[in-house]
Parts: sequence; C-alpha cells; structure tokens
Amino acid sequence: MDDGVIKGTAMFAMRPWIGSCKQTMARMSSHLDRELPAREERRVHRHLTRCHRCRAVYESLARAVDQVRALGRRDVEQPAPSVADLVTERIRRERE
Repeated sequence: MDDGVIKGTAMFAMRPWIGSCKQTMARMSSHLDRELPAREERRVHRHLTRCHRCRAVYESLARAVDQVRALGRRDVEQPAPSVADLVTERIRRERE
C-alpha cells in the first residue's frame, strides 16, 4: 500500500479522537476562552498540535484577542469632559 493511503486512512480513523479542521475551527474561540468541556479541550488541543493550518489560524486569533483585551487594560487618562459637563460646572461656579 502507498504511504499516503496509509497515512490518510490512519488520519480518518483518528478523526473522532482529534476532530476535523471544520470542528476545530468552530471551537477555536471557546477553546481560547477555556469554555469547552475537558474532552473537547483535549480534542481541539490534539488537532492543533497536528494541523499546521489550524494552528496558524488559532495563533492569529489568539494574537487578535490579546490585542483587543489589552485595549481595556491600558491606563487611559480620564476622558475630556463633555460640553454639558463644562457648562454645568461653570454655572455652579457662577452661583457661588
């Protein structure tokens, strides 16, 4: 038998154990947020260790999520007061 056929047959037989690319793609976000049941977490992890294409997509997703999450962690100065806040403050000062 051809090595490619053997490898393809072996990968088909292992699909329930490692999941398909389609299944893995559908679970990536939940895997990243650790929201999957333990069995599904293991399945996605096993797939990502074997599939270079899915791993590249997952790493890209992880970087994007990290960057979005970092936006909320940055120390941001207080926003500039609105015009209404400025007017209200001036009225209060003038009344004193």
